[in-house]
Amino acid sequence: RQYYQIVNRGLDTIYAALTQNDLDLAQKICDYEIVLDEYYSDSFNKIRANLKKRKQVDDMLSLLDIVRYLERVGDSFLNIGEAIMDIHVGEKMGILQFRNLRKGLESQNIDISSESVVFKPIMNTRSGCRVARIIDKRIPKEITSVFYKEGPKKKIQQEIAGINTWQERFPGMTPNILYHHTSKSQSTMLLEYIEGEDLLEILINNKSKLDTALNMLTTNMLAVWNKSKRAKTIKSNNIEQLTSRKADIQSV
Repeated sequence: RQYYQIVNRGLDTIYAALTQNDLDLAQKICDYEIVLDEYYSDSFNKIRANLKKRKQVDDMLSLLDIVRYLERVGDSFLNIGEAIMDIHVGEKMGILQFRNLRKGLESQNIDISSESVVFKPIMNTRSGCRVARIIDKRIPKEITSVFYKEGPKKKIQQEIAGINTWQERFPGMTPNILYHHTSKSQSTMLLEYIEGEDLLEILINNKSKLDTALNMLTTNMLAVWNKSKRAKTIKSNNIEQLTSRKADIQSV
């Protein structure tokens, strides 16, 4: 009975979540998967205990088949809930990724379920990271943006360490970290979004700004180099780096 109560509740929620684009209901549908998993674990333990006692063996085996299928309904609820969230956000992501994103945005007073919030994917990097710009248009003439990045734990932690190093030595030259969350294998971070054009955009579409951009770049690079360089002897491995890339270079 408890399985069917959850299944019916989930089925009744799907249409409203989809038609109303309700992220809270979509999360609730995903959560039903956890509830059904817990029910299955409890049922499995009871069935196993009865089988050990050789009680109602045929009934227990039939019951095990039934509850296994009911547990799989939870997997379908998870897929449905995530699909509804994907429609709203405009990007495919799992429930854990979505929860981390939502928690981070709430720390910046941004409600991802609001129609004024836009999720604009930028790219999926070669390192396996997901990158996006999240825009909150609640206030006319004022747009709040944050930079979202999610990916392998080690990669994100290296990036955070690098940003912190820059902030210590050159305050204000890199964006501030607004939020950071780490799980077993993945990490999520939110950064200040810095408005402007990148060098590639200027090279392709706005060459009138190229001289100014290159002057700013080289001036800052020289300043950073002079301030951060250390006078010490190091062993260079540039030949080893070149040979390790030889096959890729020849392929190109």
